[in-house]
Amino acid sequence: MINARYWGKAMIYYRQCIHTKLIFRRTENGPEEYSAKNREWIMTGEAIEAFHDSSNYRSISEEEAKKAIERQNKAYENNK
Repeated sequence: MINARYWGKAMIYYRQCIHTKLIFRRTENGPEEYSAKNREWIMTGEAIEAFHDSSNYRSISEEEAKKAIERQNKAYENNK
């Protein structure tokens, strides 16, 4: 099953690291990692790795990604 969402003409794919629980997405601009500190998506080496064949990452739905982002934002705020 492919978890993706249409964003205009392009698809958005979401993945999550099974160890760190970090969230990644791939758009037409390339792979990005969510940064709770900055509350934005940034391109990182780990984001690129997340979309290669690896058992360390799993595909997730947009809904799962939103919930994980909310958890990361709360955790960051609580650890300031």
